[in-house]
Amino acid sequence: MNFTRLTGLRNLARQIGLTRLLSFRSRMANDQARKYYAEHKPSKAEIDLLGYTYQLNTGSAYEWMRANAVYQDKHIIGQLLAHLQPGMDCWDIGASIGAYTCILSLKNKPEGMVYAFEPEHLSRQKLAANLSLNGISNVHIYDVALGSEQKQLHLVLAHDASAGTHRLDQHAEVPVEGSQVVNVTTVDKLISKDNLKIPGVMKIDVEGFEEQVLIGAKDTIRHQGCRAIMIEMHFSIFAAEKDSHRSVRISTLLKEAGFTTQDWVDPSHLLATK
Repeated sequence: MNFTRLTGLRNLARQIGLTRLLSFRSRMANDQARKYYAEHKPSKAEIDLLGYTYQLNTGSAYEWMRANAVYQDKHIIGQLLAHLQPGMDCWDIGASIGAYTCILSLKNKPEGMVYAFEPEHLSRQKLAANLSLNGISNVHIYDVALGSEQKQLHLVLAHDASAGTHRLDQHAEVPVEGSQVVNVTTVDKLISKDNLKIPGVMKIDVEGFEEQVLIGAKDTIRHQGCRAIMIEMHFSIFAAEKDSHRSVRISTLLKEAGFTTQDWVDPSHLLATK
């Protein structure tokens, strides 16, 4: 798989507007969701997906749209569920309000745990509220970010707590408006400190910080018990930061850890399996 070529093609598609054209269906669905909310003002979204049902709180049109956007990720969630075997623990790294966390926990109960990582406090409150709404007890929420080393970083916040697009800034030396200082640790250190099981499945969606997460998880992902990792590759962030080779390095990290099978679930999501 030629990741350098793929990155170049993705950037070219963005420049000529092809990526936006391909997302037309998604934007139409989001527009319909906003229109429905304006007319009905529902307080909860009823999610019925892949044989699992759960609810997500919705206090605004944006939250309603974000909750229902989970249907557009059916192909991604389906792959995660397929690899999540009984008794496995699952890590949702970048959990946001819990749209993935809830369904992973329903597949995982009662033997397996889901560990949800969300450093942004308002998103984390919404995540906890959604777990409570569904009576979910096999999820542990961590209020830390994961990276390549232990430190504190500034988390630049998205326009809405439900957006799921908060980004860690490695270069900010002082807090900027619209940011939070968050604690960062590594996967390997956390597993050792808290005596956690090796996660069988990991989902990583951290807005360009994916490589750092994997660097801090080298021992964990080498373990034979870690079987599948789903990563969202944020090509627009790679391009903005002038780092077109990041996807190649991510692929290499996975391959060196034993993830010899790497498949694109869609143009942005890479599924690595052993």
